[in-house]
Amino acid sequence: MKKKILILIILLIFVLSGLFSANKYYNTGDTVFSFNGGINLPDFILFSKSSDNVFGFDTHIQVGGTLGLSYQVFLTNSLALGGSLSYRFNSSISSDLFVLVPITAKLSYYPFQSEKFDLILSVDAGISYFRYLEGKYVSPYVGISISPSYFFTKSWGLGLEAGINVNYDIYFASSSNNKSLHNAFGFFSPITLKVIYRH
Repeated sequence: MKKKILILIILLIFVLSGLFSANKYYNTGDTVFSFNGGINLPDFILFSKSSDNVFGFDTHIQVGGTLGLSYQVFLTNSLALGGSLSYRFNSSISSDLFVLVPITAKLSYYPFQSEKFDLILSVDAGISYFRYLEGKYVSPYVGISISPSYFFTKSWGLGLEAGINVNYDIYFASSSNNKSLHNAFGFFSPITLKVIYRH
């Protein structure tokens, strides 16, 4: 059994090394623009000064939606840097809508790239505007994602993107309470279909 596993690992290493050592499709200065839309899943909320952490649908947040766009320029033939803007919305169990608008810098690594297929690993970091009921504020935002993409022409393609992101301070306390007890990290997982244009 150990020999079979070892053989599989060696074969996997050879296959992956062949993929990663393939000729690079992109050049420094190439640009990529994408527009995406999909669902925004609530994962969990971690309170910074409490053990009342909640997960999944216990967050009292319903599945929502997301729309976004990004623009990046290749710094090398594998790294692209740019920015992204998204609009995300979910509702509470009381049907109150909350909105999150992340504005981020976006760094992407292309471990595999070709004329027809790309695999993209991305990190986003920036700020997000948050609105829920009467509360409005700006908070730090970080996200990671993976995206396989298929190109049906030289310039146009479709991709799936899935990731997880976190922003700080989901809930507000009323003025009569200690607000710091309600500060929290909110984790969400957007899953989107994206249209890509590269040049």
